[in-house]
Amino acid sequence: MAKTIQLKGDYIREEAPAAASTLPGKPVVINSDGKFAIVATEGAEFGAVAIEDSLQGNTVTDAYTADNQLQANYQQKGNKIQMILKAGENVAKGARLIVAASGLVIAEASADSGTVVKQTVVAEEALDLSASGAVDTLIAVRF
Repeated sequence: MAKTIQLKGDYIREEAPAAASTLPGKPVVINSDGKFAIVATEGAEFGAVAIEDSLQGNTVTDAYTADNQLQANYQQKGNKIQMILKAGENVAKGARLIVAASGLVIAEASADSGTVVKQTVVAEEALDLSASGAVDTLIAVRF
């Protein structure tokens, strides 16, 4: 696992308070209170992606707490980053991933019936989290 969320590419960084506890690697959008909230609609656009707060000595595993300043990067096509794959998923390199209602990413094939998919990213590596006891894990993806 790389030590950073942003692996490759240009981005636009924005800071705003976190609406709730948020892990780096989750997609976020500015809500009506002007805070970054986790994208919680399956198949939605990704918005920006929360990154680690390295200026405070935090890593990709350190969550932002509610109302603390959260840093997020708006991605461009072709960028490579890490996002959090939901436990229970088994994806091959090249699989299309979407946002789940939890703010994690899942295989597009795992989407609920009737889900309207507005944006996907592509898995840059294979990752099998289908075993019992598997936990949500960072996976490299390309926009």
